[in-house]
Amino acid sequence: MASPRIIVSTILLQFYRDKVSTKAIDVTVTVSSLHVKVRHNLPSCFTVDFSSGQSVAPKKVLITFNPSIAFEMPQEHLQIQFIDYFDYLSTGKLNYVTNSVTVFINILEPQTNPNKINHLLSEQLECRICLREFSEDDENLTPRILTRCGHTLCFKCCSSLPGLWGTACPFDTMITPYMIAELPNSVN
Repeated sequence: MASPRIIVSTILLQFYRDKVSTKAIDVTVTVSSLHVKVRHNLPSCFTVDFSSGQSVAPKKVLITFNPSIAFEMPQEHLQIQFIDYFDYLSTGKLNYVTNSVTVFINILEPQTNPNKINHLLSEQLECRICLREFSEDDENLTPRILTRCGHTLCFKCCSSLPGLWGTACPFDTMITPYMIAELPNSVN
């Protein structure tokens, strides 16, 4: 078996669907006169940047994924092929090329931290001062929204807040220009 004429630093690149990012593929050729043709089926949300021309073996290929550009996923796997250009010319068909390397591209769903989600959910369901769960049944535990900043506290904790011309938020000191009884109830 002949040694490979095209060597790449990786055969798999992974991008997160919600994050702009750039990855590099280092390409090495084992024959100095070898020219490499690069083909890919990447949608328009990807840019492929060759440090050299398309038919000359690049040393580094940069692939940038920009999820803000709308795209449709192709039916086949996303891939970049590095092909021995002269092998391609002699056969005229990609199917008969023996000296090529394929790098596959995966788009991954964003990672979520379960602890962060649980923290956000519990924060929305409890008063941030007394840490008691909001309740529609107990007037003291009904959630009240400080409309100036958006923080939500229970009625009892809001009643203990200072403020001559409204209610001062204990977290950011913004003053909501309502008295406690006038604060909107986030349940209603």
